[in-house]
Amino acid sequence: MSSGCANKESNMNESPRLHALDSYQIMDTLPQEEFDDITELASIICGTPISLITFLDSKRQWFKSRVGLDISETSRGHAFCHYAIQFPDEVTMVEDSFQDERFRDNPLVTGDTRMRFYAGAPLITPDGHALGSLCVIDHEPRTLTNEQQRALRLLSKRVVERLELRKTNLKSEQMLRSSDHKLLALTEQSPNFIGVLNDSLAFTYVNKGYDGASSEELVGRSALDGLYNEFREEFVIACKEVLQSGNQAKLKLKLKAQSNDEKWVSCRLSPLKSDTGMLSSILMTGTDITEQLKTEASEKESRAYYESLFFSNPNAVARISLDGILEDINDSTVRIYGYTKEEAVGQHFMTFVDPAFALDAAEAFTKTLEGQPSSFEGKALRKGGVTIDVMVTVVPVIVDGEVRKLQIVTNDITEVKRAQNLIMEQAEAQSAIFESVSEGFLALDRNMSIIYLNNVCASFLRKSKEELLHKPLFELFPNLESSALFTKCQEVNTTGTHVHFRETFPLSKKTLDIDVYQTQHGIAIHFLDVTDKVVALEDYGRMYYVASRIKNSVLVLNSDETIAWANESFLNLLGVALNQAQGSKVSELLDNGNVNLGAVTSFRERLKGEAFLSDEIEIHTREGQRLWLQADVTSALDEHGMVKQYFVILSDHTQLKETKDELRQQADQLFLQNKDLQEFTYIVSHNLRAPVANILGVTSLLGRVDRNSAAFDTSLDYLRTSATQLDTVLKDMNVILSIRDRRDIVEKEPVSLAEVWQQVSEDLREPLAKCGARVTVDIQEGLCASGLKAHVYSVFHNLLSNAVKYRSGERALHIRLKCFGSSDKGVVVSFSDNGSGFDKKKAGDNIFKLYKRFHTNKEGRGIGLYLVKTHVEAMGGRIYVESQLNVGTRFLIYLN
Repeated sequence: MSSGCANKESNMNESPRLHALDSYQIMDTLPQEEFDDITELASIICGTPISLITFLDSKRQWFKSRVGLDISETSRGHAFCHYAIQFPDEVTMVEDSFQDERFRDNPLVTGDTRMRFYAGAPLITPDGHALGSLCVIDHEPRTLTNEQQRALRLLSKRVVERLELRKTNLKSEQMLRSSDHKLLALTEQSPNFIGVLNDSLAFTYVNKGYDGASSEELVGRSALDGLYNEFREEFVIACKEVLQSGNQAKLKLKLKAQSNDEKWVSCRLSPLKSDTGMLSSILMTGTDITEQLKTEASEKESRAYYESLFFSNPNAVARISLDGILEDINDSTVRIYGYTKEEAVGQHFMTFVDPAFALDAAEAFTKTLEGQPSSFEGKALRKGGVTIDVMVTVVPVIVDGEVRKLQIVTNDITEVKRAQNLIMEQAEAQSAIFESVSEGFLALDRNMSIIYLNNVCASFLRKSKEELLHKPLFELFPNLESSALFTKCQEVNTTGTHVHFRETFPLSKKTLDIDVYQTQHGIAIHFLDVTDKVVALEDYGRMYYVASRIKNSVLVLNSDETIAWANESFLNLLGVALNQAQGSKVSELLDNGNVNLGAVTSFRERLKGEAFLSDEIEIHTREGQRLWLQADVTSALDEHGMVKQYFVILSDHTQLKETKDELRQQADQLFLQNKDLQEFTYIVSHNLRAPVANILGVTSLLGRVDRNSAAFDTSLDYLRTSATQLDTVLKDMNVILSIRDRRDIVEKEPVSLAEVWQQVSEDLREPLAKCGARVTVDIQEGLCASGLKAHVYSVFHNLLSNAVKYRSGERALHIRLKCFGSSDKGVVVSFSDNGSGFDKKKAGDNIFKLYKRFHTNKEGRGIGLYLVKTHVEAMGGRIYVESQLNVGTRFLIYLN
């Protein structure tokens, strides 16, 4: 691009090129919307902040239209477009001017313009002359895709078309002024509408008729008659301006038409002088731009539709070349695959395909190259090698009957697949559960045919599953039609209500507990062989004897939860006699303060639906002793399957509970002590080590330096500074350790927030006045917080002094304090300022840590916020902070 031959050829063609440029009379003309629209469209398509339409004469580069740039021209010697016009058949692109020896020292690169990237399509006339370029510019290195380069060349052709139209109009106006005969010949042959208006805006001449009216009929009529009302005022104002100033004017007008179709024209108004030299009439030329506007609107709509489908699609969408190379991706692709756009573009699409599905992807790609959309389901690779489940659709982009590009749409179905697998696993697990339990289970459809049964049920019925499935239950076993099971199944099938009952099964003489309930497809039957349990009930009487002699508390409850019997241990626990306990409920024998009523209520409600349960309850004896009891409950059923009694065994777990609580407290204390040790180690290693090392180094140096020398005095000052730093750190340690030593022994008292704030304000009055701070205070009258006055003072003092220290230099400091009581949150303290703020996300969890600072341009030790949080928590409170850089900071404190 920089060869000597190219420069020589450029110099040989320069004179004809400048002559061609002059013929368009475009230099130093006013901005025009038709050129500005093209410039803006180029900036949008290429995604650059700057775009220009430039023309080069012998000395300068002048900008006819510009987006994102304030200057209107530059020296030709500095113009990138000087190189672009030497290569009329291509887009000249400079990806990084810092790396290009031709431009790295260019003032447009090193100056305020900061041109790093440039791409220019030359403006080539029909005679082959390069007048300038349509170019796009960015402040960062980058490149353009093939589609963007093609779009830039197409738009440069649109610029030349408008130049040619301008040239035609100029010739028409020149010929009109030079000769009436030539004027008539030209206007009659012109495809555009040409007319002359007098100062009353009536036609005195038109070259052709319009919308059913001949040219003769239009002469004498007002030009306003053919305009819609909303355009008349603008037209009148423009005509007056032309007649008064002698300047041209250009309008875009919508004309009335008999066909009711909209007809748009680009209209130019030029002043005409009378024989006396006065501006007396107007030359009106109009070009029908209806189809052009429709085309532009259609193109804009299509572009917007495509961008919506591509960029706003929740699925990953990528455009790839016929070689399989990614040329562009949307934000969803970045989110799903984890790669940035820069990392992904330029890669082959197979890079993101799991190798196990490479064949499926290749087949879909090949099929789409033939013009047929294709889809496949497989796995893709995220950044880092993590696989995800995807549904991929490959669609051909067909232009003029040929596949030009491919578009891949990827739907992340990982969660869907996970849900499907979970459902399958649950179904398999449910089936395994049904097969592993000792209870029988079978499901019937609405015709009472068996659609599922487990092995227990098949064994109980003494037939194989194959013999039973899809057969009517009561036809296989006619004897069951006289059973309660048959009656209950009919009832549930009709009412949909679950039933539970006990029956001696006719086929085996076994006693069964049976549940029948409705399902989506029919009914389900669950049964349990309780023959042995029924026999066991007969042995319960003998158990009473044993229960009365064990140390654990034992009691028997009736079905209404009243006490039927209790052993001596339970009666001693409550301090009542058996005759006092019998007929009473346990809750009636305990005062509200002697039992956790919530646990008892939950325990009692659960007894109604459980055959056996175990739970822990807390009670207080009449002597004030706190006990934790483990309650194991078993229900006894009568012959109808109804609860007859509950057997309850209470075991004293108090010692075990207290041991667990003690261990938990010790673990919490060890955690706090370990945290204190870590922070103490941090202070020693990071803050004590440096000044101590400095002192040792200086004292070693003092022995070798002349006492009367300047070096000795300098070293002595350095020693004094290090000692001061060491003293400051030791004071910080003393403050921190004193707070922690008193952390668990703080004796709280009511502290008036208004009084403490007044004291802090007085102490900091001088720095507040010096910086001109405005303080707004709203403290609820008589509001007190439970804590230590010294702690509250420290919190207010550190917050207020920090607000002064880290105030913004761009505005006056404004501090707001609001304190009020809340029924659910206690005392709420809101402290905010409009200072410099900090980046909370960047600070992370270091905000309240010791020696952590976020403003390196201000002096400080990073201990203030640490003390604020430590004092708040020492008083049993909580603190939260919100901050935004260059906006301000707000602290929320909750105290008791």
